[in-house]
Amino acid sequence: MENAADFQNAIPFTKLTRTFRDAVAVALYLGINYLWIDSLCIIQDSADDWQRESVLMGRVYSGSFLNIAATDSLDGNGGLFRTRNVLAVAPHKLETPWNNHLWGSEELVTGNPHAFNEDVVNAPLNKRAWVLQERVLAPRTVHFARTQLYWECLTQTASECFTDHLPDFIDGVMSKPKLYPPLPEQASRYKSRLLQSWLLLITEYTTRSLTVASDRLVAVSGIASKFQDSFQTFLAGAHEDSSVKYLAGLWSYGLLDQLLWLPHALEQSRNDTYIAPSWSWASQHEAVTYESQKYAPNLGDGLVEVLSTEIETISDPLGQVTSGTLRLKGPMCKVTLADAAEYAEEVIVCTNFGDQRLEISHTVFQFDDPDADREQPLYLLRFYDNADITPDGLMLRPTVRCGEHRRVGIFDVTGDSETTRTRDRFSKIFQDSKVDEHVYEAFDGKDRYTISIV
Repeated sequence: MENAADFQNAIPFTKLTRTFRDAVAVALYLGINYLWIDSLCIIQDSADDWQRESVLMGRVYSGSFLNIAATDSLDGNGGLFRTRNVLAVAPHKLETPWNNHLWGSEELVTGNPHAFNEDVVNAPLNKRAWVLQERVLAPRTVHFARTQLYWECLTQTASECFTDHLPDFIDGVMSKPKLYPPLPEQASRYKSRLLQSWLLLITEYTTRSLTVASDRLVAVSGIASKFQDSFQTFLAGAHEDSSVKYLAGLWSYGLLDQLLWLPHALEQSRNDTYIAPSWSWASQHEAVTYESQKYAPNLGDGLVEVLSTEIETISDPLGQVTSGTLRLKGPMCKVTLADAAEYAEEVIVCTNFGDQRLEISHTVFQFDDPDADREQPLYLLRFYDNADITPDGLMLRPTVRCGEHRRVGIFDVTGDSETTRTRDRFSKIFQDSKVDEHVYEAFDGKDRYTISIV
């Protein structure tokens, strides 16, 4: 804050980092008079200024003329330019001695098929979470990479070697998520693909690093805004309710599948400070994946009904979250994991059949925290009874409040020769099990319990 007034008057060029000086040189060379640099345009030690400006970051990127990416730099001292052998990346063209019967002789261009993956996809810059939003939203990006320059825009990707466009067989060329303006007449066909794109994007986003944990949702809010516009347009075009809510990194449309993310944590993964409710992937500081991301999301009728959703944010409804609650109604049972030493494979033991031990094998229990207490009872909320491409449901543990739970993981009946028999026995648990009264808000008298997850 102390030098904000001085910087409004002038910023000494010599005090800029090497990367910033190089960016100024590129802008001047291209005849661009205005340059946005986050660390200079946002007051770094002002929480108020950060709250105001972070909400607008998506507009900055999407409204820019060109995004200058120091793709090969680890920090501000890395710069844009590299000493290199230009001949090593120059396109080598070969004209075939044979004639194609349609076009005559052919011209072939040789190049390294792994260069884009090595220079851009796996580059230092693209390991940072904030940069995904910049890359996705910017209409044009020039990558100053290790061996050459790369160009990305809304319609193509090119390089110094492949100046027209990178062929599809080049590794990583299809790695950038693309946001196209939705066409209302395509709504019924593409609405599930839009959700699938979001799952893929979140899977990629969570592999990247963040310096400030509280930026977990902020750093993707600009992309979320674009997706929200697309969802509303698609659903309106399909004559469906277009009031899609954004729920701490998830969408109210197709919500059940989005709750079944899989953690990839090797150590304590839940953030120490509150970032998001336990049912959101944003509550984790490690990578998450979705088993359904490779397929059209399973938007069919599940066993769970979403009764209500509630999200509280600091300011931006797509940004930092202060609380979040889901009220769900579905089949639930209480189980305890068996002692792994007793069995050749993991089983569960239902605890609500008196002294009877009902053992169910061929079931996977994946905790969000690898160090979680496995001996304490679990409550299973079953989403699907025949889920081939998604987990079957959530593992929960109750809080001190009546009917309130936190997510602790997912469970899944594995696919093998015993699957049908296992699912039948599993269904019996949910049909016959009786759940303690303090862990639910209401019971329909059959097999559906109303609970809240925070």
